Amino acid sequence: MLSLSFISCSSDDDSTKEEPVVEETIFYYQDIELGQTTDSEIGAFFSTSTGEVFNSKEAPSHASVIELAYVGSQSTFIYFTSPDDSSATDVEIPNARSTKVMNYKTEVTGKMFDDINEADDFKNIKAVNDNESIGTLEFPVVVLFETQNGKKGAIKLKKINASRLLVDIKVMK
Repeated sequence: MLSLSFISCSSDDDSTKEEPVVEETIFYYQDIELGQTTDSEIGAFFSTSTGEVFNSKEAPSHASVIELAYVGSQSTFIYFTSPDDSSATDVEIPNARSTKVMNYKTEVTGKMFDDINEADDFKNIKAVNDNESIGTLEFPVVVLFETQNGKKGAIKLKKINASRLLVDIKVMK
């Protein structure tokens, strides 16, 4: 009597196979509330690396991570600026970072913002300091920025009331 045994050597049987890890290349922050510069409850200073919002009292002790400052008032003149622009924010932040901000006529639509999924999507976007306020409050409005270490980003303004601004922010990691 002849008996044969077969042992499978197929790699299909390998249950320890690891799935590839997809590395995210942008930070995406949704529904960030920003207040007026003087608002002690909701801050006007934002860190793109941590996603935190800081008020004017907290900002000086977090200078190393803050890249954006929102300047809003009950007028229609609202804009984003660099946190080292104390003349705009009325907040002195020692060793504040410098950020280029383009508030007006960025030519980036809300749909274009929504389509940003990775760092390469910022390749053709250029942000320059325009020293302008946001030109329209017909939402969504998109503001562009570039941090002092070269990370590009975009802010989509979604809603505003007398004291708060609601935004989404995407920035390169």
